[in-house]
Amino acid sequence: MLALPASEPFSTYKRATFYLRPEQIRAVKLFAVTTERPISEVVRDAIEQYLQPYAELLAERQRRWPVAIADDRQLSMFVSDRNV
Repeated sequence: MLALPASEPFSTYKRATFYLRPEQIRAVKLFAVTTERPISEVVRDAIEQYLQPYAELLAERQRRWPVAIADDRQLSMFVSDRNV
């Protein structure tokens, strides 16, 4: 069962598929079990921590190019068109 923070309804999240090496999957599952947290929460936290150093850069780019990117193909086209 997915445990969501009370302030974040399930509709806040979107499903995504990412491919990981088998040892990465085992490590994430082990960490989730060890910390008694859902795998999705562990992955979201890891991504947030990874992106934190780039927060200002990402915010600036979002201000400069406020578009909705629906999928990876659109993102690739958007990035290549603007030489990001």
